Amino acid sequence: MSQCFKELLTATIIQDSYLYFFLFSMALLEALYPLTEVSRFRRRYDDDFIDRLNNRYSMFIFIVLGIIISTRQYVGDPITCWAPAQFTHEWVEYTNKICWISNTYYVPMNEAIPNEDKNKVHYIAYYQWVPIMIFLQAIFFFAPSMIWKKLNSQSGIHVNKIVSVVGGAEHGSPEVRDKTIRYIVRNLDRALRSQREYRTGCFSNCRQKIAKSCFLICGKRYGNYLIMLYLFVKLLYIGNGIGQLFLLNAFLGEGYYFYGFKVVRDMYEGGNWTTSKRFPRVTLCDFKIRSLGNKIHDHTVQCALPINLFNEKVYIFIWFWLMFISIATTMNFVLWMWTLFRRNRRQYVRKYLKIMHKNFAKGDYTPSKEFCEDYLRQDGIFVLRLIAKNTNDVVVGEIIQAMWEYYKKHHQQAKNPDDV
Repeated sequence: MSQCFKELLTATIIQDSYLYFFLFSMALLEALYPLTEVSRFRRRYDDDFIDRLNNRYSMFIFIVLGIIISTRQYVGDPITCWAPAQFTHEWVEYTNKICWISNTYYVPMNEAIPNEDKNKVHYIAYYQWVPIMIFLQAIFFFAPSMIWKKLNSQSGIHVNKIVSVVGGAEHGSPEVRDKTIRYIVRNLDRALRSQREYRTGCFSNCRQKIAKSCFLICGKRYGNYLIMLYLFVKLLYIGNGIGQLFLLNAFLGEGYYFYGFKVVRDMYEGGNWTTSKRFPRVTLCDFKIRSLGNKIHDHTVQCALPINLFNEKVYIFIWFWLMFISIATTMNFVLWMWTLFRRNRRQYVRKYLKIMHKNFAKGDYTPSKEFCEDYLRQDGIFVLRLIAKNTNDVVVGEIIQAMWEYYKKHHQQAKNPDDV
């Protein structure tokens, strides 16, 4: 009766542990909820979808994976060792714990256990640190967005506020939309004019031409601060995706670069793709026990690592996800680089002017060129592209039309001051 009561009490404690850890996981997710901005997965952003794949979706996926692996490690038995028959229950528990905190090693079943030279065996030293590593990877995904949000506000153009205001009026009444567009035009005009380079001279003009053509010079005064910062953040995302492959290769062992290709090849050839010495299910553990008289007893036991059944699937998914993120971000970076060319910038603006402005004629081509190159410049067109990616083309067309009318009015006033 006492034994049954003890087993019932143990089962109750384990169930309560699962419940407490589940509640803790939910509290952690709720605490991280504002950070991941899951509640704001609406069309109000100061970045594009590929950026959100990196800094929001990827971070959230890795946080969830970290919580699940932590649950499997710290609730239940992550390792079970086959102990000799003379070991008592307390000795078996000690064996499991000492083998978990120390590094086990892998020897195939068809090979003999080395007695002396164990430098050549494959030690498994990562499984204790998997949750920490995954949470660290989540932080790496989020870090570039923090740099972007911190530095883009220094340009004088509040990108997030502008896109949010436009997104809020996207489905509003015509009066609200017109009022919002006028507000956006005034703010953009004030910000663009405040970034002008008012110094004159040969060197100043040369710097402006170089900044317009080849981007060797960047800064707020040259009208390309935001776009160059954004491209730099894109490079950080690419470096993060590729760098994490190198990080995991050092963490899990050599050959992780091609781990996904090996899995696909084994599946295609009908091999056992779940068998890998990188994630062994059965390992060996050496430990010493000191007894009275300072006698040292060496023990070697065989241990099962059921956690590696899950770790293997997780790291296969992580490999494919990192490859997908790296390729998608690289292609997105190339597309953004393509938008930097002068011809593409002018075509982008003229496309909307022709759609929204029915009286746009060939005589407007020269003013439209000055409108793109001297008034909007790279940062202004970049903000318009971000608005287009997070709202719709109709709203962007109305904003470009309003800015075009505003620019033509001031351009004519500058040419004909007597008419004012």
